[in-house]
Amino acid sequence: AAAAAATAAAAAAAPTGAPPPPQVLSLGAGFDTRPACHAPAGVVYVEVDFPAVAAAKWRRLGAGGAAAGGLAPPPTAARAALPAHLSPVPCADGEFHVAGTYGGGAGASAAAAAGGGAGRGAYALLGGDLRDAGRLVARLSANGGGGVGWDWAAPTLLLAELVLVYMEPGESGALLAAVAAAATGCLAVVDFEQVRVGGGRGGGEATPR
Repeated sequence: AAAAAATAAAAAAAPTGAPPPPQVLSLGAGFDTRPACHAPAGVVYVEVDFPAVAAAKWRRLGAGGAAAGGLAPPPTAARAALPAHLSPVPCADGEFHVAGTYGGGAGASAAAAAGGGAGRGAYALLGGDLRDAGRLVARLSANGGGGVGWDWAAPTLLLAELVLVYMEPGESGALLAAVAAAATGCLAVVDFEQVRVGGGRGGGEATPR
């Protein structure tokens, strides 16, 4: 509900006929905190990882972002920007899906840091298998656009950092092809993998591809 409210607020604030808000799809996001640190307010942000990873991240966020091992939680201002108000979204057995809002990074207002809704953007956390590309596209296309009003016609940035290298070439190719086929608007892809320049994995050299 909070994610839907954030999307509706962004739409209401936009001039009539304005394009839909930009989107970010982060594959293999893990425990990344980029939505809170860098994403401008109003961006629709969706993170995807294995169900167990997504569920663990949700539990951590529900605890106010407290770190494991008894470490202190982040400062109040940083914690306020983390994804919050996460509510379950119906999904198939073995999958995971929650949606809410995030603080909007540098673009968030003081009200967001104080726990308000202003300056926040729609956020969803999906747990699933990236090797099933068709299923990911279907989930983003259903349930009210992944619970955040996902719009394949909106400008979209796809992030894949150190994730495709762990998939078979045919699987990663099918994943990128499925997203590209579904997107009817502008789609930019940032893929960063750690590979050996001469071929193969590892080697300590990071090469974008």
